[in-house]
Amino acid sequence: MKIFLCTLLFPLSLLAEQGSVETAVHQEIEKLVKRECDSCSVKIDFPDAIKELSGETVSSVDVDQYRGRANALIQTNKQTKKIPLSVRWFDKVVIAQKNIRHGSLISESDVKVIEKDVTFNKAAYVGDVSKVIGMVGKRKYVRGQIIDENYIKKANVVRYGQPIKINLSSGQLSMTVSGKAKGVGAVGDIIPVQINKTKKKVMAKIIDNSTARME
Repeated sequence: MKIFLCTLLFPLSLLAEQGSVETAVHQEIEKLVKRECDSCSVKIDFPDAIKELSGETVSSVDVDQYRGRANALIQTNKQTKKIPLSVRWFDKVVIAQKNIRHGSLISESDVKVIEKDVTFNKAAYVGDVSKVIGMVGKRKYVRGQIIDENYIKKANVVRYGQPIKINLSSGQLSMTVSGKAKGVGAVGDIIPVQINKTKKKVMAKIIDNSTARME
């Protein structure tokens, strides 16, 4: 006998108010999906066998899974029946609107948001274009491809060898000295910098395109 991993038991009166058997099953599977993906919508393909339960009142629904091919054990006021289902998840994702070269800065015209089947999507997709615009692709994206947040990064604002102001602090004392970047990086990155006066190298956090703070 197949073991059902996700068991959903609900008062008879509650499920009876939900209308059709399909509606009852859909709503309860959707609750499970929302635990993993709050922004996802759910689409379920039911077989013709579900019609055999038409007009009956659902008292419980047990499902073995809620992604892709699944089985629902539906108990009504008249019978218990196992129904195979196809459960698909849909979400809004940012995709490449045109080919994006590796290492290029992503602009607003490069991307757009669409609703897409993400049932088996393994990419750490992004749903908001504002989190992508101004970033740099760490790989090439072809038109229509989902933008994976693991393959984008902040744009470098400091280049190797450029003059940079270095904020130094010790206790309540602080000062700013002139230096030179000995690395490249984006805002928030920690890179080596050299203090001009002493030629000493220290690690500093990039604040903007001309300033870093010693860490």
